Amino acid sequence: MRLLLDENVDRGAVSVLRSEGFDALQSSEACGRGATDEQVLAAAIAFERVVVTHDRDFGLLAARRRDLGLPACSVLLLRPGTATIDEILQAIRETRLLSEGQPVG
Repeated sequence: MRLLLDENVDRGAVSVLRSEGFDALQSSEACGRGATDEQVLAAAIAFERVVVTHDRDFGLLAARRRDLGLPACSVLLLRPGTATIDEILQAIRETRLLSEGQPVG
């Protein structure tokens, strides 16, 4: 699973994800600091990555693109606010299992 973590996701999560074998980028690495949601979404589409964020707007943006027949990407929405690195990792692990058709838990 190729991941693009939004700026609002704990920066420490990228290095932990990489150490666990995930292909993870912080959005600032892909499109610069302070990028708009649209720019982050465009980078995720271009690089075929799943956006990991606390920002509900990404889901709406991706859904609108799909409704218009435009390329979109998947979005993993974390609980609004902050999540610990362990919670982020758990959500990503469970998402990976589900995408592979494996049971979670």
